[in-house]
Amino acid sequence: DAFNRMVGRVKDMVRTRDQLLMDVSHELRSPLTRLKVALELVTDRDMKARMAADLAEMEVMIGELLELERLRDGRGLNITRQNIVPLLGELARNYEERPPGVRMTPTAPGIVVDIDTERIRTVIRNLLENAVKYSLPDSRPVHVSTAENRQSVLIRVTDDGPGIPEADMPHLFEPFYRVDPSRSKKTGGYGLGLSIAKRIVEAHGGTLIAETNPTRGATFIISLPKAAVVISGR
Repeated sequence: DAFNRMVGRVKDMVRTRDQLLMDVSHELRSPLTRLKVALELVTDRDMKARMAADLAEMEVMIGELLELERLRDGRGLNITRQNIVPLLGELARNYEERPPGVRMTPTAPGIVVDIDTERIRTVIRNLLENAVKYSLPDSRPVHVSTAENRQSVLIRVTDDGPGIPEADMPHLFEPFYRVDPSRSKKTGGYGLGLSIAKRIVEAHGGTLIAETNPTRGATFIISLPKAAVVISGR
């Protein structure tokens, strides 16, 4: 009984925290709109540009927090049947000119999943962007691979960067959590990207986990349910 009561309290705490984030996000929309209107009256161009940039950052942050709520329990997804292989290839090619680059392991030409294409594109782009951003001068290319079994499609994004400290691993997907304690803009965003990526994958009925590589770097593993086979009959 005591254990069950504790579990209930923990669930309530998590639910209260998430609701607080959503309520604050909604409430911030109105003052942000008023600030944007007032900003038009500022005559100093440099000051106006700096203020506009800060407001834009706040709008992005609020949008991402509201996205977290929209994705809860799989709501807001536009599911279609897609071949994931061309999508991964397209995203990998976007990093051809950015060292250390992204390399895909040759795979079967067709791996079919039922996904919200744009949302899964956001997940993969987030993982690739982080992998490239945190690469070291001597890092090997980021490696993307796919595999499938009877139930799932697995997508692995492996980097050759500094890796993730063991103490940070349990908190990696928490909203606003940053491995860099300084929270510098130069070393990351707002700490929401991985939270949104995980929520998107979970909304598809899948999982997103991180592992530290044996030598150097980290691997993020996406598991998505395979597309159900539809058997037509008379």
